[in-house]
Amino acid sequence: MTKQSTYDREEYGYEDAAVETMARTRRNTSAPADSARRSKRHAAVRRKPLTPVGVLCVLGCAALILMWLYAQITLTDITTQNSGLRNSYVAASEESSRLKLAYENAFNLTVIEREATAKFGMRKMTELQVVYVGATSDDAVVLLQGAPAEDEGFLGAITDILRKSSEYISERW
Repeated sequence: MTKQSTYDREEYGYEDAAVETMARTRRNTSAPADSARRSKRHAAVRRKPLTPVGVLCVLGCAALILMWLYAQITLTDITTQNSGLRNSYVAASEESSRLKLAYENAFNLTVIEREATAKFGMRKMTELQVVYVGATSDDAVVLLQGAPAEDEGFLGAITDILRKSSEYISERW
């Protein structure tokens, strides 16, 4: 037998320490030797009062958690705004492409000519329908008969002066 079992047998009057342990377990009681051991264990586990440094650490951790939550909320808000702006940009880009295509079609001469002939029944002018207008000065327009004459040199200038003077005299008289 060990010293412990001999001690238990002598102290409690049992022959076997194992029987005493089982009996204590069933009754849920503790022996005086166990209570001394337990008080030593509980003394090591007892709570100590919270120090100011501990309070500051707890408050600091709480502040860090709150800042992290605020950053997450702000990030979510910014992401939502970014998504909305991206959708607006895509819509504006598509609208810009559509308007650019409409602008180019509006000034496309082949489209204009096709619509003029199809909708309005217009046709190209013949040589007889063409009228030439000469603008020799800023505020006057001269209606020319036929195609504009080429510069014929000195003789052309003299004939032009004579013709203009005869027109002028015929209008006055």
